[in-house]
Amino acid sequence: MGIIKTISNKPETAGFSLLELLIVVLIIGIVSSMAVLYIDTAHERLKSEVQVLAQLIMMSRDQAIITGKPMAITFAETEYYFSQWNGKQWQRLNKKPFQGKKIDSHFKLRLVKKADINTPAALLQKPLTGKSNQVYFLPVGEAEAFYLEIKAQSGEKYRINVSFMGEISVAKVSG
Repeated sequence: MGIIKTISNKPETAGFSLLELLIVVLIIGIVSSMAVLYIDTAHERLKSEVQVLAQLIMMSRDQAIITGKPMAITFAETEYYFSQWNGKQWQRLNKKPFQGKKIDSHFKLRLVKKADINTPAALLQKPLTGKSNQVYFLPVGEAEAFYLEIKAQSGEKYRINVSFMGEISVAKVSG
């Protein structure tokens, strides 16, 4: 019966085993899913920060109307806090919801005032304080017109606009 058997002394080096390929594909899948989850989370965190800040600005305006005392918000690049005029000076508020807050280190705030220097809220600034990073809400509902840009390190930006009449809007800004 002539069965010929060939015996070779060469080791098998013809490629990767199925197990090795599966492990590599699994590692690539885990790393790429983590990257996608991080990107979506950063976008959602920015959007959430903008919505919370817009609501707090609206509440500050409402607080000025309800209490009959001017309110102010002071902005820095990475934090903000609220103050109320007590008749003699601005008193920083430390109770919720008007507690100051440091924002996520990946975001930056930039305040741009738009108010005419003769609007009531702008006139209020002159005798009370000289802070250029502070905006005001009067008890009659008027505000010092401004917009606040919140920018992520990725370049994504949102703008919170506040009009002279205290109207607040939020928009995503390109570029």
